[in-house]
Amino acid sequence: MTTQMANYPHALFIAKGNGYVKMYTTDILYVKAAGDYCVLFTNTGEHLSSLGIGQIATCFDPAKFIRIHRSFIVNLYFVQGFYRKAGRTCVLLENGYKINVSRQYFEILKQLII
Repeated sequence: MTTQMANYPHALFIAKGNGYVKMYTTDILYVKAAGDYCVLFTNTGEHLSSLGIGQIATCFDPAKFIRIHRSFIVNLYFVQGFYRKAGRTCVLLENGYKINVSRQYFEILKQLII
């Protein structure tokens, strides 16, 4: 029996002005929901996508990007660690940014503990 691996793009195209610019998925630190849109955060700035967070999540390899909250997806490459404080779990990114992990998505994060 053969198993077909899903192909996830290495780059996406984001609207900018009257055109589209290439953004490598490896450059994305995290994604934040913004209503019906979402914002992709990189070291060089913020980029608005016309896709909702549920739609854009399907563009990312789940081995590299995980959803930690209904409003956030993080690139595991940029996660420095996570910690619990006052009953809350937070992910700490390499740039110092902290994102709360919702209880609903904590089980996914918990699977990464060895």
